[in-house]
Order: sequence, then C-alpha cells, then structure tokens
Amino acid sequence: MSAQPTDDYTARSARRRAASRARRRQLNARVDVAVGVAVAIVALLAAPGLAIVVLIAAIVLAACVVSLVVERRRRNRGERRDQ
Repeated sequence: MSAQPTDDYTARSARRRAASRARRRQLNARVDVAVGVAVAIVALLAAPGLAIVVLIAAIVLAACVVSLVVERRRRNRGERRDQ
C-alpha cells in the first residue's frame, strides 16, 4: 500500500517536469522569433543601403525559422520516445 502514493508522486512530478520543459521550449522559440524580428526592424531603420539590409534581415529571419523547425522536431522526437 505504501508504494501507491510514491508512484503517484513520481508520475505527477514527471508530468510537471515535462510541462515545464515544454513551456521553456515554447518561450525560447518565441524569444528567437522576437529577436529576429527586432534585429530586422532595427537594421531596416538604421542602415542606408536598403537592399543589403533587406538581404541581411531575410537571412536573420531564415535562421530564426530554421531554429524553430529544429526545436519543433526535437520536441516531437522526445514525445514519441516517451510514448
């Protein structure tokens, strides 16, 4: 009978840790996008050579998108392993 409360606590604790990691990953993804957009806007407003700045901004935004895709794939693989 004493094994049951420990098992419940362990399962609950594991779910909380998994939810915490998911929230942290989601926050990191949002920060990546926000930083990319902010850098692109600042570069567009501050630089005299608009064509070059647009190219650099596109590269930064593409890097953010790649980061999001990699993070999403990593998360999906982790969820599949847990099942």
